[in-house]
Amino acid sequence: MSAAGTRLNEAGLARALAQGARLVAGGARRTDGRFGHGWFFEPTVLADVDPRSDIAQQEVFGPIVSVFKVTDLEEAIRLANDVEYGLSASICTRDLDAAERFVAASRSGVVGVNAPTAGIEVRAPLHGLKSSGLGPPEQGDDALAFFTEPKAVYIHTRGG
Repeated sequence: MSAAGTRLNEAGLARALAQGARLVAGGARRTDGRFGHGWFFEPTVLADVDPRSDIAQQEVFGPIVSVFKVTDLEEAIRLANDVEYGLSASICTRDLDAAERFVAASRSGVVGVNAPTAGIEVRAPLHGLKSSGLGPPEQGDDALAFFTEPKAVYIHTRGG
């Protein structure tokens, strides 16, 4: 992580705590031992996060996760979709019907079931919806189509 990224994590965490989130784990820059020569931020877990708070409404590209308590799958889907961004989403469940409902209703460019939201198969197109992502899919056949210009060529030679 860069110095700027670490400072963003620190500032975002401070805002989250000021807006009522509760720090469960992590939350500090690591400077001890082998971490002393870089910009390392501890994996951080926040609870009691207000769904309208900055940390819940913005994309956080650091090791920070917000935990929300919901009453049912529909509320979870509503919370997941009620943001400006839609890069990726994931559900962990043994209920295949719930997984299918989540996949169908999710407004994210990548949706995982019992899988992380990052590190998808390299051939799969990776792109976000809404305000997430930067243009066309960055992987897979979609990227190949974007970064190439197809051309059909016919060559006839004289003679046999």
